Amino acid sequence: MSDTARGYLYGLGQQLIARRKFVLLFVIVATLIFASFAVQLDLVTRFDEQLPENHPFIQVHKEYAPTFGGANTIMLMLQVKEGTIFNKDTLTKIFNMTQALERVYGVNNELVNSIAHRTNRRVIMKSGGMQEVLPVMERAPQTEEEVEQIRRIVHSARNLYGVLVSLDEKAAVLNAAFIEQRLDYRRLFEDVQRSVVDPFEDDNTRVYMAGQPALYGWVYFYAKQVYVIFLATTVLMWLLLYWYFHDIRGALRPTLTGVISAIWGLGFIKMIGFSLDPLTLVIPFFITARAVSHSVQMHERYYEEYRKANWQKEPAIVASFAELFVPTLSGILTDALGLLVILFVPIVLLQKLAISAAVWILAITVSELLLNPIVYYYLRAPDIEVVEQRENGIFKRIVTTIANFLVSSVGKGLTLASWGIVLAVSVYFWQNLVIGDPTAATPLLY
Repeated sequence: MSDTARGYLYGLGQQLIARRKFVLLFVIVATLIFASFAVQLDLVTRFDEQLPENHPFIQVHKEYAPTFGGANTIMLMLQVKEGTIFNKDTLTKIFNMTQALERVYGVNNELVNSIAHRTNRRVIMKSGGMQEVLPVMERAPQTEEEVEQIRRIVHSARNLYGVLVSLDEKAAVLNAAFIEQRLDYRRLFEDVQRSVVDPFEDDNTRVYMAGQPALYGWVYFYAKQVYVIFLATTVLMWLLLYWYFHDIRGALRPTLTGVISAIWGLGFIKMIGFSLDPLTLVIPFFITARAVSHSVQMHERYYEEYRKANWQKEPAIVASFAELFVPTLSGILTDALGLLVILFVPIVLLQKLAISAAVWILAITVSELLLNPIVYYYLRAPDIEVVEQRENGIFKRIVTTIANFLVSSVGKGLTLASWGIVLAVSVYFWQNLVIGDPTAATPLLY
């Protein structure tokens, strides 16, 4: 960096401190505005946003899904532990489950399939060549004769026996497709669980649920755990930073950057009309990690400059701001522009993610560069003993030892050799890489 540029940045740092009240007021007002939008943010999954909309397969799917059913099909299996399903009690459960399934919001009633649904019919031959077509189960069976009749019909129908009823007669399957324009995964999952699954389970009967809507329902169900994980991660981060800096300000100061960037990022997502998909909840962890990383670097440099400046606070603040301005801004812009590359993927969910995450990362510029000198100005200067102690702390010694080894002749050779081995192994294994789920069960919940 040239002396002219360095001088300009030192002057900018001094101006930020001189005009700290105006800058602080701007950040507070903007943060409150974004916070008002952030609290309204919806956690929503839209199936159509997860598909490459211009792909010919997807065009065919959109054309025929209303008639033949799409990917949003739920499958329920009722299984008995003792005996078979062919008894009044179990067949009544299947009949009532079918009725309840037809009342779930968003279901395509013509694409429900069950031995108790009206679309599965039997043909009765009458005198004079007349045929009467009736449902397999017009009602829940009232007598043992009706139970036996249903059993005979199922065994004689190839589309029922071994398809909707297991060969050992211990389980029955119910399928239902849903209208994609009316999909609400959270509501669907809760409705099915409450009205189709829970009321029909007992000591001898279990009901299992599978399918895309069920999968996303479980994602919503477990999404609450993300907040616990986030809190635990934050506490662990505080402990590690305190261990490193030996100063509570060094532990909590990066939190301010992470919180402000999160509020701006989440508020922006709502402001432009986007929603947050529960499958992308991991992204806030990555972005917050970047914010904390930049803040830790700034705090580290502040300690170094504070030492160099003969323990004077304001010159140390200005120097750390000016010296780290270019690398910090370069890192933030690189992260943001790197995420925008995802815009080239023709999947709406990923395109939304690219825009919102890029803006979220750019918000770090405000909290880390504009606000940082002002926060340090209002904070009490770190204790000299703390700074000296950190210089001789275990983290510092470990990092210094590793760095000295890596730049040695042996370390450089070992690093390059290790990198080459990892690259060769990666090239070997990526030849067998499977695109999509390699097994019938999804790895998503892992």
